[in-house]
Amino acid sequence: MRIAIATAACCIAWSVAAQEAVPDMTGTWIGTAKSVVFGMNKFHPGEVAVTPRVSELEYTMKITGQDGRVFWGEAWASSAPENRDTLALALAADGRTIMGADNDGAHMMTLVAPDRIERCYAHPGSSPSGSTVASCGYYERVKP
Repeated sequence: MRIAIATAACCIAWSVAAQEAVPDMTGTWIGTAKSVVFGMNKFHPGEVAVTPRVSELEYTMKITGQDGRVFWGEAWASSAPENRDTLALALAADGRTIMGADNDGAHMMTLVAPDRIERCYAHPGSSPSGSTVASCGYYERVKP
């Protein structure tokens, strides 16, 4: 009985600590992502082709607001900073998994350290651009 009570108390304490430990995600995150692309879009210009293209681009995510586990901002490729997507993101209860969306695709991220994210992104051919993209890369928070 004592073991069950102690176990329950530890689980409750851990759960409360996990809920309170929401990291601050605001700031500018910069990284490079490798992508496979069918078609073309504002971040991956080129000719429409049946065969895939592989590209590697530097991206910036600027998280401008946060309310608890939800946060928002914008993202762009360094090669075309005038082309920006709006980001809507949410941090899962585990404090590491981030899900989100932008203008035409979905984001799956993992907070691997306080200032380092692995960001994966995808959008289907039914997206507004008509292209299909899958991409992953690491991003570091820029210190002011």
